[in-house]
Amino acid sequence: MSFGYIGTGPTQSDTSNDGLFSLKDYNHLRENFELAAGYPTDYLVVAGGAGGGSGHQNGGAGGGGGMRSTVDNKGGVAGVEDKLYIYPGKSYKIKVGSGSGCCRGSAGQSRFGRIVSIGGGGGYSGSSQSGYGGSAGGAGGSGTLHQHYSFADMKTEQEDADKNPNFKSFEDDFWYQGYDANGKGGGGAGAYNTGNGGAGGAYSNILPSTDASGYVGEVSGGNVYYAGGGGEGAANYGQNNNNVSYNNGGVGGAGNASQNGSANTGGGGGSGYIGGSGGSGVVIIKYPDTYPDITTIDAGLINTLVTTGGYKIYTFTAGSGIITI
Repeated sequence: MSFGYIGTGPTQSDTSNDGLFSLKDYNHLRENFELAAGYPTDYLVVAGGAGGGSGHQNGGAGGGGGMRSTVDNKGGVAGVEDKLYIYPGKSYKIKVGSGSGCCRGSAGQSRFGRIVSIGGGGGYSGSSQSGYGGSAGGAGGSGTLHQHYSFADMKTEQEDADKNPNFKSFEDDFWYQGYDANGKGGGGAGAYNTGNGGAGGAYSNILPSTDASGYVGEVSGGNVYYAGGGGEGAANYGQNNNNVSYNNGGVGGAGNASQNGSANTGGGGGSGYIGGSGGSGVVIIKYPDTYPDITTIDAGLINTLVTTGGYKIYTFTAGSGIITI
């Protein structure tokens, strides 16, 4: 006697799960937001950008925020992440990370359910030597991506994920969100930095450029870029109108020398005699408009809804709270 499936085995696609699944398989799909009983959802989660260094020596610029996306690009590595399913009656956390001020501090994390993006790393403020730019997605100064996370904040997110099955723990994609800085400019989501100008961010057109322009990201060449690295300025730039050194930030909302990153871009701040602050992040989710609107959104979450091209697109620009589908 033999046992097994009669006919074809179970199959899974974006729109259906067919066949006989074990209870273990069913729970695995549901817990990992892969069971096709919910709304197939794309996302963009950009953390806050970090501030640039300041001081009487050459400080490094701030890194862009970590960037995770299912559309076009993600930060730190080629390709995109897989879309998720969100389920009616379930609740998910949304958090928009703030930009940080100067001097090697990490910016705020952004979050959609289990998807966490790491705040950019702050540029080093030189005192006896030149400083290095911060990396996109967490490293400050001359460190690499894995050296200068804001561990207290990440521990809070991890504990939240462990306690609530809707907020899953970190997976492999967590570690690829931006690039290191190997010069005084800040690292970006789209590239390493090797010089004094800021590295470029990466683009995601999850929200079309016509809707994003002047609102979130930085539109360039018809694409919407996020999480650029800040530009370096000599430490006395900005003091007594001294223009000794001035470098531009990377595309993706980053600040030029001594300037702030733009809000809701995750761009890093520029460095100089006075370091610029990083720009805040953004969270965007998108699903087909054949599904209902989100049932409830906490009052503390600032958001807009655009329906276009057959999709509902929610853009969250500030706050932290819960949405219920």
